[in-house]
Amino acid sequence: MQRFLAIFVASLIFMAAGSVLAQHVPIDPTLPGSQESATWYWDGAAWIAHSMLDPEDVNARLWRSGDEATGNCNKKWWTINVAVTASVAQWVDFDLDWNQFDWFVRKPGIYAGNCIEGCVASNSDILIDYEGFEDLQPILAGNNPIEVYYGFETAQMNPLDPAYPWVRSFDLNFDDDLIIDCEDLHYGICWKLWNKITVIECNSACEYRDDAEIILTLLNQKEWIDWDDGFWWDTPKP
Repeated sequence: MQRFLAIFVASLIFMAAGSVLAQHVPIDPTLPGSQESATWYWDGAAWIAHSMLDPEDVNARLWRSGDEATGNCNKKWWTINVAVTASVAQWVDFDLDWNQFDWFVRKPGIYAGNCIEGCVASNSDILIDYEGFEDLQPILAGNNPIEVYYGFETAQMNPLDPAYPWVRSFDLNFDDDLIIDCEDLHYGICWKLWNKITVIECNSACEYRDDAEIILTLLNQKEWIDWDDGFWWDTPKP
């Protein structure tokens, strides 16, 4: 969890679950002979017909299936089996107030800044994969890079504490995080991200940069969801 809360950095790219890892072909989960039924959703004040919405804005659909039940007799008891099921897809909500750190440094020194606040929520496990995290590389070849570290602030931890365990930039690439499904995750986990740089006398006067990626993977996504766009398996594509 500690590494997860130290993730959002300069030039982030968020990637949908499995979108570049493998080609997923969604399946049709409906039973043979089933029939889609009209549905509505409650917007807090009124019922809104899904039929009035764009197909990509419909978040719940219903099919009827099975056998017809009929009877005509004087028997006292009749048993009619009824099944109601629901398959709930995994969702994620994340929010990042900024996605870039821009340092302007006059003199050598060790500097830290509280730059970004982020929140993430989901209804199941999420894997956080870090790629491309390095020290800041000089735009002009031949100059020394700037050491970069990352840290996070919560109610229990503050990177300004002298004993705080800062994470070196490239170590994030080998320390992915698994966020287990829990009540806190359902409603959102929030933190503040800190960035620390060490500028030395040998860092020449030029521009420095690092571009990295964070891949959020929804580990329990349903097979009937199109993993590339998050819509229905049969949503018409442009």
